[in-house]
Amino acid sequence: MTVQKKEHEFLVESPVLEKLKPEFKRAAELIQHVVRVGRPIILRHHADCDGYIAGIALERAITHILSKRNRDAVWKYLKRIPSKTPYYDYIDAVKDITNFDRNLKAESYPLLIIVDSGSSEQDLLALTKVKQNKFDILIVDHHTPYLVDSKSAVAQIADILINPHLAGGDSNLCAGCLATELSRFVTEDWGYSEMDHFPAIAGTGDKSAGKEFEAYLELATESGDEALNTE
Repeated sequence: MTVQKKEHEFLVESPVLEKLKPEFKRAAELIQHVVRVGRPIILRHHADCDGYIAGIALERAITHILSKRNRDAVWKYLKRIPSKTPYYDYIDAVKDITNFDRNLKAESYPLLIIVDSGSSEQDLLALTKVKQNKFDILIVDHHTPYLVDSKSAVAQIADILINPHLAGGDSNLCAGCLATELSRFVTEDWGYSEMDHFPAIAGTGDKSAGKEFEAYLELATESGDEALNTE
């Protein structure tokens, strides 16, 4: 498996990622639109290695495009919140509905981004609650989705669900891998090569295996060698 390093392409060759590319593009366009119109973003991630890597990867991309609008107000529009539970808890949903800054614009309901959770049956109640409150929902997750009649139940609520299981893949393409790839689609004019090693860290923490993970490890090794050569 060879490594790719092209803009708007994935870091590694993967049939699963290629099948999901339309969802990656839709997700990037949604994030860009929300930033452009000045709506708040709530970024929730599981509080483990994979979740933190995924959350930080997207935070870097989003803050980069937010800073172009108003460098002094980046953190007014973006809140990154780690979650202890491996699912989107109903209490967290109530907090998100209650606490977002309604002074930004009367009609500026948030975009809720959930990474490294969100696909399970346990997520349904909380997701339904925020959807009833006019949130847009983007989920980037690698856990086995809850299916009803062979379809993801969460996908019927969320605006976009990126999950490798829905494209013939499995959990080895962890959230840190998916979110790092998505960050490359969100914005192209920044040094996202600084995060080339992120998927390898996330996958190691989640005990990933397989050809994609091996390619991410190779990429992390190359990135480390390049960093050493610049000293």
